[in-house]
Amino acid sequence: MKIIILVAFWKRIEISVLFWYGIQRLKENFDIQIASIVSDEENKSLAKIHSDFIIEHENKPMGRKLNNAMIEILTNDFDFLMQIGSDNLISDKGMETNIKYMNEYKFFGHTNLIMVDSKTRECKLKKYGNVFGAGRCIHKSILEKCTPMWADDRERGLDVNSEITIEQKKGKVACPINDEEIIDVKSDENIWKFSDLQGEKYEFENIKNKISEKEFSYLKNLCEAENLIVG
Repeated sequence: MKIIILVAFWKRIEISVLFWYGIQRLKENFDIQIASIVSDEENKSLAKIHSDFIIEHENKPMGRKLNNAMIEILTNDFDFLMQIGSDNLISDKGMETNIKYMNEYKFFGHTNLIMVDSKTRECKLKKYGNVFGAGRCIHKSILEKCTPMWADDRERGLDVNSEITIEQKKGKVACPINDEEIIDVKSDENIWKFSDLQGEKYEFENIKNKISEKEFSYLKNLCEAENLIVG
């Protein structure tokens, strides 16, 4: 199974470093390639080291950024595209589940998100009840029929926008995975900020069992550093 992970970067370089630690862990256990869409020089420098494909594009509008990147990605040989944000981590267990689902479904994703406030280390478990973008997987045959998937001028609601496109063009609805294996590290740069979203209280220490010691240590120090800056 050939898997490309698509990730778009914009600033938040300290969180991008954490993302790449997560990718290093995944690459030790899974056969994946990374396609990075970069819009700033700092992230471009990191992407050059760690990515298999780099696409340079202006950051806004976000819909156009993703559509143009998808056109380039479709020229490559792969079976599935997995979307993830530059502020997301997926556990090995979550990745194993994705690969299992790839043998049965062509469009699926996760429904529960562990959110971490990078300033306070406060965590919430957001149960969406529907599939969101982080960790979502789409077979190449669907992408070929549905690209462009986003309205070019779209800045918010990109996950729903693309899901509607796929349903309209292919009659496919994403199969949900009801686990707790996707982590979202929130900062002031997020479109949807930590305070914007409701969720159940979640213990920060529980994240330790989902990622590497290196990732957890970096995340813990990142939160402490952010807190010092704010304080």
